[in-house]
Amino acid sequence: MMDLKAFEKEALKELKIKIVEKFPEAEIILFGSKVRGNCDEESDIDLLILIEGPVNRKIEEEITDITYDIELKYGVVFGKIIENKTFWNSKL
Repeated sequence: MMDLKAFEKEALKELKIKIVEKFPEAEIILFGSKVRGNCDEESDIDLLILIEGPVNRKIEEEITDITYDIELKYGVVFGKIIENKTFWNSKL
């Protein structure tokens, strides 16, 4: 049961558009207290962002620039994990 307010949904829609614009193969997965429905007013929006290719400082900075602008615009906070799809989906 997701517990997202209307402005948080709008922020996520914009985030998805901008991330996929820059990284067409990206997958964005929500997790954490917002998804479980046990969040409070201090909760952030937890995101797992999976991309093709290596995750390096440049990629992390590009994604952080996108998320930061949206955080300011909508007054939300994203907690993000950025990972390579192949690594994330591989067995340990």
